Amino acid sequence: MKKHFIVILSLICLIFSTRSHCFAQSFYRVNTSYKYNPYTPIHFNYKIEKQGKQYIIHTLIKLNWDGNFDNSYKLSYSTTKSYKTLIDFQQTPLISENSTKQNLKDGMYLKFALPKNEINKLVILHVKTLDGRHQYLYDINLNDKSKQIDMENFEFDFLKSYISLNKIDAINTPSLNHQHVRLAIPEKELKEALPAIEATHNKQNYEDSTYFIPLIEASTSSQEGLYILQSDFQPNNKQYLVKGVENDFPKYNEIEDLIGPIKYIATKKEYEKISKSIDPKKSFDKFWISLTRSEKRAQYHVKKFYKQVTNANKLFTNLKDGWKTDRGMVYIIFGPPNEVYKNGKKEEWTYLTVDNFKIKFTFVNKKSLLSGSEYKLKRRKRYKRVWLREKDLWRNDRKEI
Repeated sequence: MKKHFIVILSLICLIFSTRSHCFAQSFYRVNTSYKYNPYTPIHFNYKIEKQGKQYIIHTLIKLNWDGNFDNSYKLSYSTTKSYKTLIDFQQTPLISENSTKQNLKDGMYLKFALPKNEINKLVILHVKTLDGRHQYLYDINLNDKSKQIDMENFEFDFLKSYISLNKIDAINTPSLNHQHVRLAIPEKELKEALPAIEATHNKQNYEDSTYFIPLIEASTSSQEGLYILQSDFQPNNKQYLVKGVENDFPKYNEIEDLIGPIKYIATKKEYEKISKSIDPKKSFDKFWISLTRSEKRAQYHVKKFYKQVTNANKLFTNLKDGWKTDRGMVYIIFGPPNEVYKNGKKEEWTYLTVDNFKIKFTFVNKKSLLSGSEYKLKRRKRYKRVWLREKDLWRNDRKEI
């Protein structure tokens, strides 16, 4: 009898659970590594608008495949007090009369309103396949100030952490004559992350290197960098940080962009030789061929390495290009994490190494000068052995992603 009960319970879990969980749990216990897996079918981003005592959630859901969202997924949400309290699986369906949807070429934009005077500050978005076999949970933290924005004059493009320069040039808002663009902190001043084994973090030199241009002149003045949009730049007016990028971003094609990420696997001498070369393209090619001892293998190795860089840019770009961030650095060297657990301002990544050894990286969401927040790695000297080993795998063309 007991055996039959266990079998029946297992079948119930199989039917009603889209992951490996049967009963209600806290978000802190949900492995959300799918957020950083390039093969996950969807990519999610959001902003929060507050109107009086009511929160409006603006979401941008992108598909990583050719298809129609409505024909594959259904949406709902629930709220909870914190990352450690149980998720309420009695969800509120979306779409409804309190939501607005716009289909996009590669996904959808969705805006929905929470009930007035909502007391829970953590919203869980449930994205579930129509057949019920898979479900993805995404956290929307109402207390995250870096996600708060006044959307009155902006389109859904600004939900992303970066936007192409031609779209910045073509901004069309009702208050166009009062909007300005400021290029703040040239991209070259934003240094890449230090290796995980370093005890201190790279300190940026935030000098006042800003200038202002009228928005209607942006088409002749735009260049890569950080743009702050604000009406007339009055002290009490809200600001909107947008990172302007070339149309090919998050992919790199120019040699000056390709050289930077090499720093994570090259020696100091090798990197300086490439970056200071009078013919950087020739030195770049020579570096990769020296690692693989074959021009054909070098081409494959370069493609694999820069696929990681592209994914890091896509996932982690904010104040600076994604590969330069702490999470981007770890992502490039180690690949997508096997496990990701989030608890408020802390995010933990776990990797299972080739010798079945678990290594955990902890990132803490700290205040940032412009973007509001940025995840910083808690650096440990004990990372040295596994860090050097992963670096060696890349250098010897033995790294598997």
